[in-house]
Amino acid sequence: MVYPQNYKTVFVFDHGPKMLSPSDEEYEYDVANKNRPNIIPLAALSKSHWTCSIEAGLEFCRIIYDIFGRKKLISFLASDTIAQQLTGWADDHQDLEYIQRVFGSLGLPRKAGRFDDVSILHGLYAATAQLLTPSQCQVNARLTLLDNADSFQNNGRIICVTVARSENQVSDIIDKFVNDFEMKNREALCSDECIPITNCELVLVLIHPVGSTPKVLPKDSWMATSNLTVTVIVTESGRNLANRMVALAVDYFNLVITSVTGIPMKEEQNANSSASYDVELLHSDEAHSEMSVELADGCRAPSQEISGVESVTLKWCTPKSSSNTDIQLCVGAYPISPVDANSRPSLCLTNFLLSGRSVMLEQPRRSGVKVLSHMLTSHGGQIYIHQLSTSRSILDDPPSISEGVGGRVTDYRIQNFGELIKKHALKPSTQTSADRVPIEGAESSLERHTRHWPLTISDTMIYNLQSHIDPLPELLLKDNLTAEDVEHCRSAIFRLITLESQNLLGAYSAHKGKKKEEHSRMMWSELELLVRAHSSTSPHHALILEILLNCRPAGLEDSAANMKKRRGTSDSRTDYSQPSTPSSELLSETGRAKSLPRSDSPLPKKSKYAGITLDFKGNKSVLSLWTERMNQVNNNRHAEFSGRAHSTSNKVKLYQKLEEGIHYMDDVDETTPGVKNCPDH
Repeated sequence: MVYPQNYKTVFVFDHGPKMLSPSDEEYEYDVANKNRPNIIPLAALSKSHWTCSIEAGLEFCRIIYDIFGRKKLISFLASDTIAQQLTGWADDHQDLEYIQRVFGSLGLPRKAGRFDDVSILHGLYAATAQLLTPSQCQVNARLTLLDNADSFQNNGRIICVTVARSENQVSDIIDKFVNDFEMKNREALCSDECIPITNCELVLVLIHPVGSTPKVLPKDSWMATSNLTVTVIVTESGRNLANRMVALAVDYFNLVITSVTGIPMKEEQNANSSASYDVELLHSDEAHSEMSVELADGCRAPSQEISGVESVTLKWCTPKSSSNTDIQLCVGAYPISPVDANSRPSLCLTNFLLSGRSVMLEQPRRSGVKVLSHMLTSHGGQIYIHQLSTSRSILDDPPSISEGVGGRVTDYRIQNFGELIKKHALKPSTQTSADRVPIEGAESSLERHTRHWPLTISDTMIYNLQSHIDPLPELLLKDNLTAEDVEHCRSAIFRLITLESQNLLGAYSAHKGKKKEEHSRMMWSELELLVRAHSSTSPHHALILEILLNCRPAGLEDSAANMKKRRGTSDSRTDYSQPSTPSSELLSETGRAKSLPRSDSPLPKKSKYAGITLDFKGNKSVLSLWTERMNQVNNNRHAEFSGRAHSTSNKVKLYQKLEEGIHYMDDVDETTPGVKNCPDH
């Protein structure tokens, strides 16, 4: 089990005499007599470093306890001549009132005697031992993981608040602490009462009077050992120290500040007038996980209370009396803690929410419909910020398919799309094949069906002619075609020619105002685009493309390629407009290709079937045309027998020398080595 590094935090406060120095930040407390005439107000006060440090530590605890309760543990130590442990890991110690009583009984630092050994190292040594001591939750978890003790990780952080006079003093403190840390961590490996520290971070917060020049420079985090990180922070005392502690809490506990703007509030002096105020709230950053990056960046602004920390701005939405907060679609609820708990706007907002009211928060937008993203309400005396779902709820009716991001489109091919979904619905496969995975077959089928699939009715014409073109689209999707399938496709093309001659294409087109030639050009271009997309499947598919190109009327300048560019359908996917079986396979080299109307698509490569002549005239069937072509292809695949090539009627008589009485070995030289006289056959 892994405990995060923010699970245990140890505060070490310097209780030495140097903490009695004033912070030089003056506080006016005699406000009533300040502006009265003839009365001299009392002088302003300045808190000591010790008082400012304790207030900053209590502010840190207030935020953590408000948000996490007792899920995060904080322990306090004071260091002077000895280390004094003020609070531990017990649950009753994790309480602000208890901590205040302990510090009250501790008292102010006393002036050091001549032989007093006052050092912050006493407290740092005790802080290491405190981290090695397990909490009750860790003890219970350790007992359940006896068999897997290696997975148990004990992490923690030490925050030390002190005053340093020089860089050498800081280096000496760090070196001595590192040595003591490594020694105690090794001893804990052999102890049953302690848990070795997996990762630890030492944060040295060095304070100096307000307005003075620091004598030590801050340093970013660096690895002192393999499991110890050291950070040096230099800040002014007083209010700046408290703000720095809040910033550390935001960083270490993954918190975020939400600024609620536009809160209407009545003025104290004039109850009839009201003004708008802003209140900053601290909570877990998970409360903004539903916000998109663009919206979150637009809502971010520097915090007005804590310097160096950004806040997310949300606008107050005036609550309605009829609004029911119980039916809001809530994604998550997170406790909150005000940044300035004592300010009047924070107190008014807290009292308003604890009275049972709820407030909706919206994301500020320059234009468009407002988005209610969060809600503030209380449960059991604890205030929570609720993250609302900004997307469509599963309880709402699904949106219409015609309402897209590009506007309202009403001519989608919804019925055809439903049929496409039904054909490609996935289900568990019962057949196993080593050659092909079932999902690959499904992907291949979907790819073939969507090579040419217009989305809207206005983008297609041939699919509006479904009754006339069937079964051509379905047959093109097959892997292999028979001669009968080719004949059906040829008949479908002829039906389109008849429909065109009767001037009936306009009745099936979504573009009613166009001329007859435009309708013809659109139909033939889209038909070529469809057939060409599947022409590489098999030789029969290529034959259908040749039939189409030869039947296409002359004078149509628009092409499938131009149609593809006009619709914007060209993309980075495989281009199926050029078949692997070139369209010139079935054309003769006698010039017939020049007489056919061609599209503007790139010319195919020279076919290996160049030189084959097919005559499309007459009443020959597609089967006879196919048979003639295959015979010519087979004849060109082998070299002709030399005897048949010099004979008449493609016939030659074998073994002519036997009939003439000539022995087949007479031509052999008998004196040739290795050749002996052979008996007559």
